[in-house]
Amino acid sequence: MNLAAEARALVQAKYPGAAVIERGRGFICHQHPTDPGREIFQTQVGPMHYGAGNDQEIDTAWVADTTDGFTHAMTANDFVTRVRGDQFNAGNIFRFEKDGETLAFDPQSINWIDENTSRQQIAIKQNVAGTFNDDTVLFTGAYGSGIDFSYQNQTAKLQKLIIIDDFATLPAPTVQGNDVLFEAEFSLSLSSGINFWIDGVEWSRSNNVRVQTVDRIEVRTSDGSTVLWHLDYPRANDSSGNNEAIGQLEVRRQGGPSSLFICVRIPYDWMAAASYPIEIDPTVDAQVGASADDASQNGSTVSITGSNVTVNTTSLHCGARWQLAIPNGATIDVSYASYYSLNANRPVDYTMSIQDADTAAAFTTTNDDITDRTAHATTVDWNNGGVNAGSGEWIDTDSLNTPIEAVIGRAGWSSGNYLCGYYTERSGGAAGMNVRLYDGDSSNAPKLHVEYSTGGGPTGSPWYTYAQQ
Repeated sequence: MNLAAEARALVQAKYPGAAVIERGRGFICHQHPTDPGREIFQTQVGPMHYGAGNDQEIDTAWVADTTDGFTHAMTANDFVTRVRGDQFNAGNIFRFEKDGETLAFDPQSINWIDENTSRQQIAIKQNVAGTFNDDTVLFTGAYGSGIDFSYQNQTAKLQKLIIIDDFATLPAPTVQGNDVLFEAEFSLSLSSGINFWIDGVEWSRSNNVRVQTVDRIEVRTSDGSTVLWHLDYPRANDSSGNNEAIGQLEVRRQGGPSSLFICVRIPYDWMAAASYPIEIDPTVDAQVGASADDASQNGSTVSITGSNVTVNTTSLHCGARWQLAIPNGATIDVSYASYYSLNANRPVDYTMSIQDADTAAAFTTTNDDITDRTAHATTVDWNNGGVNAGSGEWIDTDSLNTPIEAVIGRAGWSSGNYLCGYYTERSGGAAGMNVRLYDGDSSNAPKLHVEYSTGGGPTGSPWYTYAQQ
């Protein structure tokens, strides 16, 4: 998937001949083909470009690449992923590369485990080949019939999913503890210049010592100064779209210095009650910051790491912030936010607000961090023309011209500042749309489209024109 190319195609479809005049990490800007004072600006949560000048387009597709015995790679990004797609049980089938360092994962068995570390094996990995589709490789029957495994490249992360079709696929637990969990085990291979940091402390890799956390694990350079990747706490989602479980991570060394393992655990009780199929997601993320660019709020509690959110009461809220390389005082001609809908036939009935601030801060988990933001007086009723949202489609808000123009007209606004939008169910409404957030799929995180006029020639950097077309 190439999000910048998709953005260019959308602009060309509407304005044939529009030329790219500026690019940034998470945005792309075109000049109108017949009106030199008008520009078309698209931005999103998360990246679409990479490179020193942010002028190269990220493409997450797997391409054939036999380096070091792997079969496919993603190389058009500021990190590289590699996979061996011909044999799931071959060993060392996946590797992550960045800044000269490598982190390799190899799936092992899946198990039931209890609080006493008594373990019951559910299944071992099978000799199956993967099927490639753009950014995803799927190993059907990776752990036997009804239990699949996939790797999906995203713009700033690698999503690793264990997909279980039916609870009946799993044997009944025979472990005797009170706290039974599903466990997916991976062996690890780290290059010499990196190590894991757990709860802010470097992992000592002591033999036969288990270290558990419900927080993210950071992969840092050996001096601890730079975070190359992080492993967010694992989550599982069921097919209802509203039921998510947060799991536990454990790392251990069992044998020699390189005999390293990481385990992902999800509570048995959640799995027994879930709607199947379910997906268990031990994702590896290469960009820590973007998680805080969208958020959900339930009552007063704010989450910045949710994979999706259903806003269906007035106590639920969904927020996003976007970087806008738009000059102070520009006239907004067209503007709307776009959200990726996950479930079919969900009503859209919201009030959309824009934060009235010179620049919007990243979200935090501080109580009420969405609703405590001062909204511009002009809000927008958003009902999608009365049509329910479908599954797997982008839903655009109604026009946001008035509040956005007011914010970028503030005395303190500068090009490159951040704009925040957030929505909740309209008073007396009946909303229910379930949308994707950055931590669920960075490729389908919230987007913002703005067309604006400055009254003169292009304000971007003309040397970018046609650079990637």
